[in-house]
Amino acid sequence: MKRGYNILHRKRGYILSKETRLLDIALQYHQRGNLKQAKAIYAQILSQSPEDAEALHLLGVACYQEGDYESSIGLIYKAISINPLNYHFFINMGNVLQEFNRFEDAVSAYKKALSLNPTDPMIYNNLGNALQNLGMMDKAIKVYNMSLRINPTSATTYNNLGTGLKAKSMFEEAVLAYKESISLSNDFAEAHDNLGKILLLLGDFREGFLNYEWRLKHPSFLKVSGLGEFEKPMWDGSPFHGKRLLVHYEQGFGDTINFIRYLPMVKERGGDVSFVCQPPLEKLFANFPGIDLLHTVEETIDLNYDFYIPLLSLPYIFNTTLATIPASIPYIKPDKELSLKWHNRLIEDHKLKVGIVWASNSKNYKLRNRSIGLKAFTPLFDVDGISLYSLQKGPEIEEIKYISSNMKLIDYTNQINDFSDTAAFIDNLDLVISVDTAVAHLAGAMAKNVWLLLQKVPDWRWLLDKEDSPWYPTMRIFRQQEDREWNSVITSVKDALCNHRDARPCVSTI
Repeated sequence: MKRGYNILHRKRGYILSKETRLLDIALQYHQRGNLKQAKAIYAQILSQSPEDAEALHLLGVACYQEGDYESSIGLIYKAISINPLNYHFFINMGNVLQEFNRFEDAVSAYKKALSLNPTDPMIYNNLGNALQNLGMMDKAIKVYNMSLRINPTSATTYNNLGTGLKAKSMFEEAVLAYKESISLSNDFAEAHDNLGKILLLLGDFREGFLNYEWRLKHPSFLKVSGLGEFEKPMWDGSPFHGKRLLVHYEQGFGDTINFIRYLPMVKERGGDVSFVCQPPLEKLFANFPGIDLLHTVEETIDLNYDFYIPLLSLPYIFNTTLATIPASIPYIKPDKELSLKWHNRLIEDHKLKVGIVWASNSKNYKLRNRSIGLKAFTPLFDVDGISLYSLQKGPEIEEIKYISSNMKLIDYTNQINDFSDTAAFIDNLDLVISVDTAVAHLAGAMAKNVWLLLQKVPDWRWLLDKEDSPWYPTMRIFRQQEDREWNSVITSVKDALCNHRDARPCVSTI
């Protein structure tokens, strides 16, 4: 979702003071993107006039643009305390508050801006974003439409409206909103990317992957890849015998596990294939077919290559459809020695061994709806004849401390250092039950029985209304029927778990 900010508007009198002239110079640097020089002049002004609200605000905006949100919020707050009638100050305060995930406070800031200027469409757009982040989709959609009534040619607002409509499962309307955004700004990469993902979710892989390629034009893409800019051309899928292709990961661990399946197909078209992955996946991929040279992003990479390709562009390169997804599993196999160690550790457990994951990456606020929380798994602890093992990593592992003493969860995760260890552990389990995380992808890639617990509007690869997955034949999907309502999902999982375990009768332990 895109937000707007404004550095151009400021009031000035008829007599140009020294500070006003300096502010004009700083603004010129600021507008050209020379934030360092602009900040230096803002600081010079403030050294002489520490109560200059506009200099404080603009310095705060520059800090915001550089990602220094802590300094930004203090500077803009001080500007507001000096001049509480400038609505631009409140717009940018709201923007910074959103970076801190303080969405309720951001809503208040935008509403204050609207009280000062109720006809600025940018304020409505930003308010809609904050409401979306609070999960208040109906209100967000209403606010976006108010913005569009004032400015019906805003590609940004149509794009944000599409995201709100998608969250409400209004998929056809969302597609139309994204297409309207693109019609207003054909080179709007984020709108193309969003259109691609919703078309993929709806099963239209041809148009979906075509539009999904626009993610590569988004300014944030190179940050996601971690590799900087590429000087060599991007591979178009042509044979490259006698040459080297650099394939690099992008996005999360699950994406890498999901799409590494394409590398043997890549290898069939050429010479050497170098692959760059995240460090925790290095051992897991050590002997993966189709990789000649394996690097991690933290290494000094041999850049002697002829072409490059982002990993998630491979489905587009190979014209993937629902019918042609390469789904031959297992395509990931655990290390035999590591697997044997886990076998010996679990050998005395004769119950149905079930691994569970209850939370996604807590650092990514956008993934919050994927997580359930360990307490929601309480009904599964009542099922006799099973042993529950934690596969959860990250700060959410602390939730184990707060469950009741009769909830017996076996936790060996302090002995799991990377995904190679996780794979060996999973190899000795009978079933994995997971929210949408890399562990679910790993279990699926290993051809283990895996049950995926999915939010109502899921990531595009899981499609809609299906209980199985074309990516992982051994996966079973349990979907929310109502947004953020997990109780019925867990009830269905419990019933299925009773049927899945061995012939022992299903008896509650309570």
